[in-house]
Amino acid sequence: MASRYGSPLALALILLAGAVCQGSDLPYDPLPYEIYWNVADSDPPGIDISDYNIFPANYTQTGNSCSNPGCSSWTQGVFPTISSTGHTVNGGVPQRANLSEHLWTLARDVTHWIPDPDWAGNAVLDFESWTTVWELNTGGDGEDWHSRRYLEYSLELEKEKYPDWDTEELYLLARKNFNISALDFFAETLRTLATLRPKAKWGFYGLPMNFNGPCDGNGTSMVCGYDSGVGKLYRQFSDEQNLVWESSTALYPSIYLPPGRTVDENAAYVHSVIKETVRKAEDRIPVYGFHWNYYHGGKSLLNMDDLKSGLVGPYDAGAKGVVIWGSSSERALPEFLDYVRDHMGPLARNFTEQMCKCSQTYCHGHGRCMPSSSTNCQCYPGYSGPSCEKADPKRLHVNSN
Repeated sequence: MASRYGSPLALALILLAGAVCQGSDLPYDPLPYEIYWNVADSDPPGIDISDYNIFPANYTQTGNSCSNPGCSSWTQGVFPTISSTGHTVNGGVPQRANLSEHLWTLARDVTHWIPDPDWAGNAVLDFESWTTVWELNTGGDGEDWHSRRYLEYSLELEKEKYPDWDTEELYLLARKNFNISALDFFAETLRTLATLRPKAKWGFYGLPMNFNGPCDGNGTSMVCGYDSGVGKLYRQFSDEQNLVWESSTALYPSIYLPPGRTVDENAAYVHSVIKETVRKAEDRIPVYGFHWNYYHGGKSLLNMDDLKSGLVGPYDAGAKGVVIWGSSSERALPEFLDYVRDHMGPLARNFTEQMCKCSQTYCHGHGRCMPSSSTNCQCYPGYSGPSCEKADPKRLHVNSN
């Protein structure tokens, strides 16, 4: 499939030929729920993934990989990092980094990563060495995920400048300088890329953070993460990253499911992460959860209940859709291909067709049924009324440009 997008209506007709999901004169993508394939940058062998109403691999690019015709892998600029052996790149921490060099590298390389200036897919940055909130960098010194070594190095820098200051003063200054610079680094990255490829949906993978605990309550009344008793603190961390959300054109939180938890815990966890992300999106940009068909660690495939929670559960929490991630090692495994054919694929197709029919039947194709089990309509921008039957020509004109 060519990388240049056609009209949203054409895409809907291609993907949903068996259950046409189109609205009359609708200037938006009329799919109530979008599912994207991002397993090892290519579609599964012997399977036409679009048969399941799933956008194929060339609609999503993540990290340094590429799936677009003619694209080249890239470095995602020059993020400041510190290796486990202490080697620093671009200053090591954001407050010492050369932001101009990073942005120049992005501008030079993004045209190779996304050759088509009209490409309108998911452009997902994957940088996990550190994150933009000091307290969330909790990984061990030998780890490469949100490592504490960035905080330790930040403290060392302040000690060198102010050797007579006490520990608390140094801590507060190091935290302040790190957070300000980290936010600016992420935000300027997003703004620069959105200027160069304005139709792509830019965002960082794994943000907001996917807190999977603690959980309160029992059964279907269980709440976890952002909805739990410590949710206020977690939401405060999200609020501290407002500059990142404001600079994004889509949000891509991780909803990978940990092993060893109950079905209710996993469902509550997914709902919590997506609901918080939708809160920060503020109806301005879409939310796509990153779903993995395996439990975190990649050793076993999700059971059917957990598959439903991860693949279609985000809909009721307000997500526009999900991105199905997976590794190159699993892509051609017979058990994985059988899982796609027998479980994941049919679930994706049945749910998207059900939501399209509900939209057409109860929302005039100008909104989506929310929640999925109801006939209540959540109207698309530019439409209003109990069944989204009223159009605002001014809003339609503005939003279609």
